[in-house]
Amino acid sequence: IKKEQMEKQLLSSQITAIRSQMNPHFIFNCLNSIQSLVLKKEVESTYDYISKFAFLVRSIMQQSSSDMIPLEEEVATLNLYLELEELRFKNDFSFKIKHKVQDEIEIPPLLIQPFVENAIKHGLLHKDGLKELEINLMQKNNIVECIITDNGIGRKASAGIKERQNIKHKSFSTTSTNTRFELMQNRLDIKGLGIEIKDLLDSEGEPLGTTVKLMIPCKILY
Repeated sequence: IKKEQMEKQLLSSQITAIRSQMNPHFIFNCLNSIQSLVLKKEVESTYDYISKFAFLVRSIMQQSSSDMIPLEEEVATLNLYLELEELRFKNDFSFKIKHKVQDEIEIPPLLIQPFVENAIKHGLLHKDGLKELEINLMQKNNIVECIITDNGIGRKASAGIKERQNIKHKSFSTTSTNTRFELMQNRLDIKGLGIEIKDLLDSEGEPLGTTVKLMIPCKILY
């Protein structure tokens, strides 16, 4: 019975993860970008954006029915999502995805993208100048360490903006993912899973950005 309850909780948290990835804010931004391209009569860019958006939605829905997906598939989905954001920001945004993984592995789906979106929405959106984001994936035995680094305004400044705008919002993705990590740790009996968030500061204590480290379970395919 306990195992069945854990499976139901894990499924519920995965459904919550889908909601966090296909949230109204993201969909609105995509449709707004498409509208802008149409009004500018940029036919090729409009077609490219719609194709990428449709493929991203299909990828997320396909992944939602799987317990584990190939790492390469996760990287492709992240790349697609960031390409859409790159089109939206135009020349102000750049990203890199690096992965040092020797084995052919699978990881649970829908864990990384919500934190990438948080980095853009809360860290980079309000930054002047070039907005940079980097994702590094490294395998350590049966865990994949995913480090998301942005050069944004930092959590303190972001919290100040939300306070001035009177936005009371508890991080949907963090709460959902913490629950998933806890359930996966108990189910798979793997220690060290979870989330770590660190502020990047210069020598005078001024914000340089934020890093988020996700410790994700993986299955090695032989």
